[in-house]
Amino acid sequence: VLTCISMFFAGKVQLGESPAFLVYYLPTFMYLLCSYSRLTKAMYVNCDQSLLHYSFYKEKKALLEMFRLRMISLWKLMALPTLLVLVLVFVNGLILKFSTKLLIAALLLTLANGGFFTIYPLFIYYVFQPYDSAGTITSFAPSFLNALVYMFCFFGGPRLDDAISPMTFSLLSIGFFVLFLPFALFLIRIRGPKVMRKE
Repeated sequence: VLTCISMFFAGKVQLGESPAFLVYYLPTFMYLLCSYSRLTKAMYVNCDQSLLHYSFYKEKKALLEMFRLRMISLWKLMALPTLLVLVLVFVNGLILKFSTKLLIAALLLTLANGGFFTIYPLFIYYVFQPYDSAGTITSFAPSFLNALVYMFCFFGGPRLDDAISPMTFSLLSIGFFVLFLPFALFLIRIRGPKVMRKE
């Protein structure tokens, strides 16, 4: 995969395009490597669906502690692909002669994407709890948000190269994550104990 990616970028550079366009594809790479949409389904079908019948598991403290443990586990899972993309960005940034500021911004953008794809599925799960007993998503909001993330990663980000500079794209994306993180944690803390219930 990395060989094919390098060949693709090499071809675009030979056509005279700025090598900094690599930055616009970082969300796409991170989506392909870090998007595990079935994980929360497995959490519900194999764990929470049964445990939510018990009163102790409905308590706010228990639910938030489970969220914390799952967030740590997901980050461990995301660490390897995030490290892989960090190496890819660093090596290609040096080869393609990124400026120091752009290289640092691209590395931070990779970390921000790794963090986003760690928190985002848990955000959807604990804020909406979208699954029925069969593990099928029945809520419109999670499907809509998932579609927005997919559209941005595959069609939005890569097409912004004519609209904004790579540095601006990186800083805006990092800024979005910095705002999204506390917002997501706040909603999970407020809504999680309310939606994660089963009578």
